[in-house]
Order: sequence, then structure tokens, then C-alpha cells
Amino acid sequence: MTVDQIELSLLGFIGSEQFYRMYPNVIITDGVKFLCEQTRCFWLIDCIFSYQTLEQIAKEPFQVIDLTVDLEKQTGLIVVTDGNEIELTRQDLEYTDFPLANIRLYYTDQTVLLPREY
Repeated sequence: MTVDQIELSLLGFIGSEQFYRMYPNVIITDGVKFLCEQTRCFWLIDCIFSYQTLEQIAKEPFQVIDLTVDLEKQTGLIVVTDGNEIELTRQDLEYTDFPLANIRLYYTDQTVLLPREY
């Protein structure tokens, strides 16, 4: 799929019919599974899981995860906030082949979901 096709397809995910357990405290939705399969970014779910081991992040009931990618340099930045623009953590990515310039995910009730699935 092209980047445009992926982005257009992501708009079609509203709610989720199935949930997929990735770790003891991380479940993903249909839309996130599609994203991971199409962009080979299951590593992003690994990052989200690892952030939950940090007490200041794990105690937040709602988290916003923003991945921003410099497509030319193939570098990225993950920023996790509490949904009210208060930054909880950030991680620089020295290399990523993630094909989209940015993606936003939510984490709540042990579930990673696309904003339209919330």
C-alpha cells in the first residue's frame, strides 16, 4: 500500500470489532493492528509497553502518543503526554523506516487505539 492509501484506510477505523493482546497490559484495536501490519511498526507498540513500566506514565489513565518522523533523514520523535499537553516522556529515534510523517495514538484502559476509535 502507498502512504496515501494507508492514511485513507486509517480514516475508516471507527470503534473496533476485535481486540488483540500484545502484552499483559497492552491490547491493540483493529485500526492499530492494521497500522502495524501495513507499516511494520509493531516496534511502536513495544515502545508504548515499555513506557508503562515507568511509574509516572503508568499512573496516567489516558495517554496520547505522538510519533513525528523526518522522512528525509529517517529519524523520529515519540512524545507521550497526558492528553492535556503535559509531557510525560519523549524518545528520539536515530533511525526509523516508518513511512508516515506523523501518527497519533491513544493509550487508555490498557488499550492502544487510533483517535477515531476512541
